[in-house]
Amino acid sequence: MDQIVGEAGTVQPELFRQGMRSLFSGVCIISTIDGGERVGLVASSVTSVSMEPPTLLVCINKNASAHDVVMRSGVFAITILAENHAEIARIFSSSRRREERFVTGRWKAAPTGCPILSDAPASFDCRTVQVIDGGTHTIFLGRVLDVQMQAEPPPLLYGYGNFGAYVPRTVFAASRDQVTTRNGATFDLTVYKNSLDQTEHFALSKGDIAAGGPVLTRVQAVNLLQDVIFDDFDHQGGVFQTALEMIGREGRGLAVLLYEVAPYPSERLRARREGQSRSLDLLEFGVCSQIIRDLHVDSLELIGRGDGTTAEILRSFGFKVTGWRPAG
Repeated sequence: MDQIVGEAGTVQPELFRQGMRSLFSGVCIISTIDGGERVGLVASSVTSVSMEPPTLLVCINKNASAHDVVMRSGVFAITILAENHAEIARIFSSSRRREERFVTGRWKAAPTGCPILSDAPASFDCRTVQVIDGGTHTIFLGRVLDVQMQAEPPPLLYGYGNFGAYVPRTVFAASRDQVTTRNGATFDLTVYKNSLDQTEHFALSKGDIAAGGPVLTRVQAVNLLQDVIFDDFDHQGGVFQTALEMIGREGRGLAVLLYEVAPYPSERLRARREGQSRSLDLLEFGVCSQIIRDLHVDSLELIGRGDGTTAEILRSFGFKVTGWRPAG
């Protein structure tokens, strides 16, 4: 595992920021309205202070465009985001996309007039009761005036600089063995079973992959429709075999083979007609992330085309992706 060390008593802001990246938290939109102007920002520093009277605390960077408006208005709303609100979170995180705020998503006015998402898991309408100077941030304590709740969709999480989904543990090791590939390399084989649908997935590892540092990794799914009916097996199987050969030469690495449960055949046919490339969905990467975590790997050098999609999704689960190596 990578280590960042600073001298005692001389912690630099960047070192502190890097350390806080590992603290996973829920994601909220802090919004307010003043003189008809609606503003908002993404915040993960939201804390319950008191049950009686109900009080919440939010921390807002003094350089944020919404900071002074929240200070003037005396009211703010906290909207808790679900995993399907990731794009809204990205919009509110980017100053370049400020004009898109309150356009994407279904917004409505809370009793104070502050905008809230109508399909959010929960939103809290607050009146500011105390303001505290917190260095680079201002701490706002808000008395909760109204709470609105919907069903309980999976929450959106933030950690390691990425937005991601909460994935409950559903994948467990069922058996372990050793296998020898066609090129003579010996791998440790772990068979994993998904308790939700009883599908089996496989991890082939070589060397001490838990020792730290980037691990050469191939992630691949097997899909009956694509691989057999559309004769893609030779290509995908060839890439997987090439990846195993690369790991064998390296003496250390990991290959994860997933049983692809999605997209469904109708979606696969539509994607094929429209010329879309094959990709694994978030569910499968959730399964994959549990397998990789179980093997105590957190830093990956991926084997593949390097299109960025795989890396982006794996990073959303907290993995460090250091780069790509072409299969060959």
